[in-house]
Amino acid sequence: MNGRTASLRPVLRVLVRAHRMLNDALFAGTLGGDVVLTTPPCGRSTRAGAYRAGAWQRAAGAPAEVAIFAEGLHRALREVLLTLLQMMVHQANAEAGVRDSSRSGTYLNRRYAEAAHLAGLCVFRLGEGKGWGVEGLDPAHAWANAVLEVATSILGAEFDLVRLPPPPAKPSRVRVFGCACDPPVEVRSGRALLPWRCVACGELVGPVDGVGADEGVGEGQGRVAVAAQG
Repeated sequence: MNGRTASLRPVLRVLVRAHRMLNDALFAGTLGGDVVLTTPPCGRSTRAGAYRAGAWQRAAGAPAEVAIFAEGLHRALREVLLTLLQMMVHQANAEAGVRDSSRSGTYLNRRYAEAAHLAGLCVFRLGEGKGWGVEGLDPAHAWANAVLEVATSILGAEFDLVRLPPPPAKPSRVRVFGCACDPPVEVRSGRALLPWRCVACGELVGPVDGVGADEGVGEGQGRVAVAAQG
């Protein structure tokens, strides 16, 4: 049986080449720090990428990490490069000794917004005290748009291995049943319940999972005990 073992090396090779191209064109080649590009799973993060200073170690120092999360590799190459550009802004600030996020790392601050704007990204204020966000490239930054188009055109043919998005989560089987009381008596369950009648309002709650309205009815009895109100 013949099989084919795929490798992430082609994807990483594209990202490394893209990093060099964007560094030369949008940062004037000033990003000189030691950096490792990775494509790890995102875990619980909702972001498309991350930058971590000193994430790796070797004899000559502690390289930073630019991570493009694997779950986001199903996007068009241009979108992946936009994420890379956002991480490179973090790299530029870190190498300049500039803190560009809140202490918790939750919000991007004004210094990130300023550096991102210079790199051609479209930044906007999320709200008072909530930092800044990034929304693609600034249409008015013609040079940045041209650079992304050229990089996408050159590297597009090599970017042919993508990770499909995860399947949607299964819907919860937990259901809530309530009577007519105010507030209602509620029962939460992921399993079939016998219909029950609230002893306070007299309402029959059910049927559930094929159990008839006249079957298994009790005064707050069955598989779930319902407390009386009043």
